[in-house]
Amino acid sequence: MKRCRDRLSDGVAVRSARWERLGFAALAAIVVGYALLGSLHPVYGDDLFFLLNDARWLVERHEIPSVDHFSYTAQGQPWIYPIGGSLLFYGLWLIGDYESLSWFAALATAATTALLLRRGSVISVVLTALAVPLIAARTGVRADMFTTVLSAAYLSLLWRYHRTDQARLWMLPVLMILWVNAHLGFFVGLGLIGGYVLVEGLEFFWPERRQAAAGRLRQAAPWFIMTAAATVLNPFGLEIYSAVFRQLTAPQLDLMWEWQPVPINWSTLSLIGSPISGDGARVLVMIIAVATALVATSRKQFGAAVLLLGTAIAAVQHVRSEALLAIVTVIVGGSVLDGIKMPIGRWARPATAAILAVVLTSLLIDMGARKVPLLGTWLSREYPEGAISFIERERIPPQILATRFGSYFTWRLWPKYLDYFDARTIPFDPAVQEQLGWLAALPPEAPDWQRVVARYDINAVLAVRGPLGFRLPEFCRSNEWIPVYLDEVSAVFVRRRPENEEFNRLRIDCNAIGTRSSSRG
Repeated sequence: MKRCRDRLSDGVAVRSARWERLGFAALAAIVVGYALLGSLHPVYGDDLFFLLNDARWLVERHEIPSVDHFSYTAQGQPWIYPIGGSLLFYGLWLIGDYESLSWFAALATAATTALLLRRGSVISVVLTALAVPLIAARTGVRADMFTTVLSAAYLSLLWRYHRTDQARLWMLPVLMILWVNAHLGFFVGLGLIGGYVLVEGLEFFWPERRQAAAGRLRQAAPWFIMTAAATVLNPFGLEIYSAVFRQLTAPQLDLMWEWQPVPINWSTLSLIGSPISGDGARVLVMIIAVATALVATSRKQFGAAVLLLGTAIAAVQHVRSEALLAIVTVIVGGSVLDGIKMPIGRWARPATAAILAVVLTSLLIDMGARKVPLLGTWLSREYPEGAISFIERERIPPQILATRFGSYFTWRLWPKYLDYFDARTIPFDPAVQEQLGWLAALPPEAPDWQRVVARYDINAVLAVRGPLGFRLPEFCRSNEWIPVYLDEVSAVFVRRRPENEEFNRLRIDCNAIGTRSSSRG
């Protein structure tokens, strides 16, 4: 009789485990689908286009660019950037234009999400769902996506090894070769290894854990050394580290929003009420990370606490660290919370999973309805495509000062036209970026405008709608500039000088065109 009861009990346990696995797989699929669909959108921003410019230069000139070739303000200045990601994006563009690039970015978000779900627990699913907006924010069509995906892969491997003594550590140097050739953020991988070593070092304070930690470090050391050595397997060798140093110490970073700190005040904390937005998710995940660090400390998991607090502080200091915060919170924080024995009923976790499934399914349905109209529009309408086509068609003389999207400008019009400033930032003198900011606030007759125009022999201005603004009415009324093009997002003005008088035939009435644009809007 006892044997029958044991057999029956074992059968129930097996069926229960099977249903749990199926339930987790279904829930994980919903979360990955949410990540995929939520991050699918047209290409935007300027970063993609400096990567495409670099790749096109290599393909056409058979030379990896190491100096600036695309601007008239930084021509010949050092420019070292990994070329692998550029070539991948260029290949995708050749295959399927901007549509393939948009889908690739969405797949990168989904892949990162899948890596975060490897623990196979309801806690990890909940945390991952909350982290998706932060992941999606850093996996747009730009080289930063490679650092986001590979950071998740690295931490997943390292934390699995820390917890189980088993992981494919040979993948670390292999992935590093890809990383160092895709993005300057490869140093984050070295930082994660350093974080892992710190975690194991903190285990030495507990005699019962010391031997196991020492054993793991001994076994992992060769792979860590090989990973560090793999960073020189790139076209620039050790010079790649000087590029990283220039990137991290450039004064221009102070002017870039993604390197700005997150203010901690009541206004910021109130964003927690909208967790599916990027700002709301950032605040919520920060709070979870700090709370979980306190739990880890109480459970004497000091390594986990240090990682959680460290990434939370990094995310407060720089918005750019938000994806790393999400990754550490899900992988490390999830393992801490999974270890807590909660005095809850047997149906609590299935009920939580069911509620999450319903919420995410509702979001998927809503997203699907909103994404369908975007299909076929794979390039954001914020780009001055109409103005650029006009410049090309009418052969407006260089140099042209584009107030925004310099890399897109050169992607479309190089080699005939170079840009004033673009998303690469590093080759440019900080004064050039500052000039672009205060020129937007000045009328065309201002002495500063006169100096810049004379110094770079500027023949036209391409003014693009954006955060800096532009003194459009003053330019339209100016006796020194001829308005020749205007639409909803951009305007073109040709400089009045004898050799440009032929463009008077293109003169437009800004007020009349602006009125028609407003009526269409």
